[in-house]
Amino acid sequence: MAIISSHILDSVHGCSASGIRVQCQKMVNRNGDQIVFEVEANEEGRIMEEVSLKIQKNNSTS
Repeated sequence: MAIISSHILDSVHGCSASGIRVQCQKMVNRNGDQIVFEVEANEEGRIMEEVSLKIQKNNSTS
């Protein structure tokens, strides 16, 4: 498992940006993406999501 986190700031008002909707996508192939997670930033402008990592072996021949 891995954790993706972010702190979103409102640079216009100089404070944390709460309520911002964040969507993380994984590129599956050239035709589309897969949503990994979708979450809303808390009142401190922070998100933290645990995601599973799947390591794919490169099957190319050289």
